[in-house]
Amino acid sequence: MPPPDATDAPASLPRQLDILQVYRGVAATLVVLFHLTWWGGEPRFLALPHWLTPSLSVENPAGFFLFGHSGVDFFFVLSGFVITWRYASEVGDIRRLLPFLRARFVRIYPTYWVVFGLTAVYRLFRQWIDDKALADAGTLLRGFALYGVGPWLVPPAGTLPSELVLYIFFAAAFVLGPRLFAVAAAAWCSLIVAQWTGWIVVRGYTTLLSPMLLEFFLGCLGAVFIQRVRPRWSGRWLALAAALYVPIAVADSVGVAIGIHQNVLTFALPYLALILTGVAYELQRPRAYPRLLMLLGDASFSIYLTHYYLILESDWQFLRHPGIAATIGHDAARVLALVVILAIGIAFWALVERPLLHALRPSAPSPP
Repeated sequence: MPPPDATDAPASLPRQLDILQVYRGVAATLVVLFHLTWWGGEPRFLALPHWLTPSLSVENPAGFFLFGHSGVDFFFVLSGFVITWRYASEVGDIRRLLPFLRARFVRIYPTYWVVFGLTAVYRLFRQWIDDKALADAGTLLRGFALYGVGPWLVPPAGTLPSELVLYIFFAAAFVLGPRLFAVAAAAWCSLIVAQWTGWIVVRGYTTLLSPMLLEFFLGCLGAVFIQRVRPRWSGRWLALAAALYVPIAVADSVGVAIGIHQNVLTFALPYLALILTGVAYELQRPRAYPRLLMLLGDASFSIYLTHYYLILESDWQFLRHPGIAATIGHDAARVLALVVILAIGIAFWALVERPLLHALRPSAPSPP
């Protein structure tokens, strides 16, 4: 699930915030690491020491990167921040409505449809994958159009309907203006919280009332805060946010292993803190980040969409060739799989996603 393009911002602020691109790559990689740990079999990838998980058997410890599921939460907070960063100055200008919707469509659907088609072909050769994504034409149509609930032919696409709903809702800001839009957003968030806490029960609206939508609006508030306050935070604040994040991540990995964890309550604020401190740090002066991190940010959507079956395929190949893990070790084998999966995602971005975006948006820069 990609945040919208982060290349533009109001004129008084930098047009490019590379830290957001780095964060996109981190979020996508976290999701890959989670699935690599979850589906990678035993022993767990980078297993945590037993004293952290005394309720689990020594033979079945928790993997360190089980917290990687929170990469999706990172994406939602990033998405709200970036979309507000980019479009806040245009809210209330109805002339920007159709260009906004077209940009969101182009950002999501063409690349996704290519992955959808390739996945359908792949599934023809892997009949042992047993799910209901190919059960009937209606299920396939929902998966192709990205509406409703799963099962999804491309499993990571399960977050995209929520993202699309948020894009459509944000489009209302070009009609309503900032004040009415803020009122509508507050009302929606209140309804989500009421459903989440059990104050009311509204059935059949899973996508519209998911607590993860709150993370998007939290990101929106974060962008408004940065734009209005312009905090002058040094890199020490970013380091502190990262240091506080690590024990939260480890605790969540243990929670996932024993079946007790909560995405939004655990990660919404830590990820907001990383974004705010990172952006404030970059606003002090231009920063240079490693090219690999920037490249992962470029390819984050492609990595996110393509990684799932690549992991299953790597598991299958390791089962067929047990000598690989026996020779280099299970963790080393998974690191090898990770490198290959990320490389394929980057190649897909370079050969498919980037050319598609350039063709459909010839006057726009490549998304970060």
